[in-house]
Amino acid sequence: MIRLYAPHIRPFSDVSYFGVVISGDADQRHIGLLCNSGKNNETHVIHLAFHFRLLREVPDPLDYYWFDCSDVFDEDDRIYMASWLIKVWEKYKDSMPYGLPYSSDHSLFDESKSFSDVSQVDGLTCATFALSVLKLSGFDALNLDSWELRESDVVWQKKIVSMLYEDRRRHPEYYRDYPVEDQEANVGVAVRIRPEEAAAAIHSYSGEPMHFHKASELGACVLSQLLSSTGGIAC
Repeated sequence: MIRLYAPHIRPFSDVSYFGVVISGDADQRHIGLLCNSGKNNETHVIHLAFHFRLLREVPDPLDYYWFDCSDVFDEDDRIYMASWLIKVWEKYKDSMPYGLPYSSDHSLFDESKSFSDVSQVDGLTCATFALSVLKLSGFDALNLDSWELRESDVVWQKKIVSMLYEDRRRHPEYYRDYPVEDQEANVGVAVRIRPEEAAAAIHSYSGEPMHFHKASELGACVLSQLLSSTGGIAC
């Protein structure tokens, strides 16, 4: 059973080390990772907002629904994931590229858990960033070999490429070593993991990567709750 909470029903500060936030509407969703960190045990959301914008922020209660991961991962694992999440943000906050492709061997780290050369990473989305953090902690949430490309995903990919071109026009300093043109080759080729599907796979992780059809079904449940006007509902 998936249950999302609105912050006015259950505040973000209730998170036990590690959780997930999601926002958006029927056209566009966004996912981030929630964690307790710092000397005062502050609650922050870390999310890939766009190209070179890996942000750490106090979550806005008007923007996000959320869920805690205490029913999915044990306490040691949640502490470990939260600590790695902070390290990822510290390393990549000004240099994390945004990109469409994602594969099962896509990682921000090498086998020794050293940081990879980010210039060799094709880029991530908000959803694949969240999945990458889980994977580096040892949890592979989705079976990418089962993933299917949908027509609506191609429309979304074209929109993202247009946004990258516009962002390069406004912020050329972010794109000196990042040819946006390379992303055009991924349109209609790279599969898309939607934010609600990533959220569902994390929420319902049971030790095995989730198949596309199951993630799609549970992702629709997450989206239904997100579009609802109430929090604390479940399906």
